[in-house]
Order: sequence, then structure tokens, then C-alpha cells
Amino acid sequence: MAVCPDCKKNMSAASTVACTFPYVRVNGKVYRRNTSYHDVNARCHDCNVVNGNIHHFGCDIERCPACERQLIACNCKGITESLKDAPKSVTLSRKPSVTSQRKPKSARTCGTIGKMR
Repeated sequence: MAVCPDCKKNMSAASTVACTFPYVRVNGKVYRRNTSYHDVNARCHDCNVVNGNIHHFGCDIERCPACERQLIACNCKGITESLKDAPKSVTLSRKPSVTSQRKPKSARTCGTIGKMR
């Protein structure tokens, strides 16, 4: 049984819809977690969430909200934690990007799985 380190949900259970930690701290800034990148199946092949929802922390599909690369392999420094609640003292920000302005990409049609830039 694989358990999310943040929300403690069983990631292999059919009842798992999404992680309940909607924010992540990157380089001292708090961002909404990126939900625009997903698998071609109804559920994520790695963390089993329903597509369009928040991936469990450590999922290989989730994208970094700061640079849009694979979160577990991006070059951003200080990806320290997922957060359930956004701190009031930190401004929520998300860099606008080409991918956030289009419909969600699927992992298999994008062709970036397993490639590092």
C-alpha cells in the first residue's frame, strides 16, 4: 500500500480522488499546485488521482508551478513542502505560461515523460 506523505491517503485505493494539500512552497514562495498536466487514462498512472485534481507529492506527472518542468526533477531550489493551507503572510503566485493557457496536456501526447531538460 502506497501512502501519500502529505494527506496520508492510500494512493492505490479507488476512493482516492485527489491530494488535499493544494499548495507547495518553492524558493520561499507559495504556489497553487499544478493540476493542468495529466495522464491519458481516467486516473494518474503514478499516484492514482482522478485527472484534473491535485497529484500526491512525489508523483512523476506533477509539474512544478514555478518552472512547469517535472516537479520531482526540476531545477528549482527549495521545494520544501506541500501545504494544506496557504500562509497569510505569503503572496500566492503562479507564473503565467503557455501550458496554463491551453487545455490540459496528457503525458503521453506531450512526450516529455522521462526526459530531462
